[in-house]
Amino acid sequence: MMGKIIIYLLFFFPFYSYAQNAESLLNKVQEKFNSLTSLQADYNSRINSGNSNFILNGTIIYLKGNKFRLVLKDKTIISDGKTVWNFDEKENRVIVSDFEDDQSNPSLEKYIFDYPSKCSVEICNKTSNCFKLTPNDLTLPFKNIKVYISYDYLITGFELIDYSNTELIVSFSNIKIDVTVNDNEFTFQPASGVKVIDLR
Repeated sequence: MMGKIIIYLLFFFPFYSYAQNAESLLNKVQEKFNSLTSLQADYNSRINSGNSNFILNGTIIYLKGNKFRLVLKDKTIISDGKTVWNFDEKENRVIVSDFEDDQSNPSLEKYIFDYPSKCSVEICNKTSNCFKLTPNDLTLPFKNIKVYISYDYLITGFELIDYSNTELIVSFSNIKIDVTVNDNEFTFQPASGVKVIDLR
């Protein structure tokens, strides 16, 4: 009988600790994010789809409440938390959409709060610098996400794989927290001549 109990503990306890560690790590990331007012960073993303790769570099300013300004080479994506403006400088066109309907927006709060509440959460590796999100149902548009964090629990990037096996890899570097930002940076007023496509 004692032998069975020991075997049970050997097999069960590591997984229990693993789950507790994942939950603890997520809580620390959420607490860290809640303590911030704003975040600024260099932004790099890569989309791998079959034999094609698509790379974007730029800068992002993020304010809690899903407000962000992502400046890329030829595009600027802006959100005030309710509306997203995707301005294409080459095309001289802006696409306007509701925040909730725009799945491509780089909302940090989705990865820190919204998605984890709908997923199972586990540690990616023994170094505990990453947690993995796996959906509990098929309503979310991905197979899994790995969220990477710094030693002081700031999000430094994520890797998302969707159901077509397309991989989105995003990383943040040169992160600065609690930077001074103007609320005007999170709205967009199209200049004269800019084509507006409103999807709302």
